[in-house]
Amino acid sequence: MLRFDVFMETRDRHLRFQALREKHLFPFRGEISVQSAGQLPVYCDLIQNLWKQETALDRFRGQHTFQELWYHIVKHAHFSATDSGMALERARAHMEEHYSENVTIEQLARIAEVSPKYFVDLFKKTYGISAMDYLAELRISRAKQMMVQSHAKLRDI
Repeated sequence: MLRFDVFMETRDRHLRFQALREKHLFPFRGEISVQSAGQLPVYCDLIQNLWKQETALDRFRGQHTFQELWYHIVKHAHFSATDSGMALERARAHMEEHYSENVTIEQLARIAEVSPKYFVDLFKKTYGISAMDYLAELRISRAKQMMVQSHAKLRDI
């Protein structure tokens, strides 16, 4: 089991790092199965040994090795449809990419690999808003952005 925090660089008066605690800011949460363990135990042992070292350079190498480990995990990951959080994130990402198209519950349910009824219930329970209301809010938000940032006519937007 791996536990780690992800930090995002923030710039105000000083360079700071803020932990990403919100689910939508980091794409992976929960259990990820990997089809081939391969080098994973070697990476884990090396990270553990480097983390215990006194020198900052060795600890830095441990961080680098962790990134290699993470790359290996993501590259060889098998995402299961049973992970409802990941399934919903895939559907929500599809909505954000294709908001200007005709998006249906059936399409989103296929992307999430669940039944349409279950998708509707799960989306509402998870995000507190229906999928179609979320899509409408997304479209309105993008239209507002376009009105502010472009010189396009309102009817074109």
